Amino acid sequence: CAGVHEMIFITTLILLTDRVPWDLKKRTIAVMCGIVYVLNIARLMALYPIAVSSCSGDPGGYSCASQMWQFHTFVYQWGFLLVLVSMWLAWFFWVGGPKRVSSASKEIKAPLEVKFREHWEQKHWAVMIVGLLLLGVAIETVVTDEDFNSAKQDNNHCTALEEYSPNCELAEDNWNDQVGYVWSLATLGIIGMAYSGVEFSRTIEKRLEEE
Repeated sequence: CAGVHEMIFITTLILLTDRVPWDLKKRTIAVMCGIVYVLNIARLMALYPIAVSSCSGDPGGYSCASQMWQFHTFVYQWGFLLVLVSMWLAWFFWVGGPKRVSSASKEIKAPLEVKFREHWEQKHWAVMIVGLLLLGVAIETVVTDEDFNSAKQDNNHCTALEEYSPNCELAEDNWNDQVGYVWSLATLGIIGMAYSGVEFSRTIEKRLEEE
């Protein structure tokens, strides 16, 4: 509810933007995350008046809060995506992104070399083992964990019936927690394995002389 995933998304977009000074990126990330936090709080505050309005005609009814959950689902799945991409695009043009891209295109870059690590140190073996363990736990959870499969069935039931209720809200939250746990383990495991087993290298860039 704090908008952490949205903050990670906009931060990633900014960090991946080439030819922008690191200090400017840090200031931008701080400002953008602050904006995302405020927007997310505004989203949460909007849920109450929407629920009151939709439930006024049928207080305590089976689906009186459906409009609130529909609004929540739309903003969570699509609304923030549009807002975050728009924020990044506005910042990209503000910092002169097109000129930076044009300048980068005038440089000769050696191809990025990706190869399996030839010389392994103890830290590489340790990280590889931890990564394999994390990935194994994630796979084992998906295949055999009863809580994971139960949460999946409950969420699928609510989705199939398009039901909006406190029970389905709890089922959705439980399923999101289970999926987040699995993805976190798998992502950390894969990153660790990639760090240990793969090397990346590129030669020094050379700028073309302007004609």
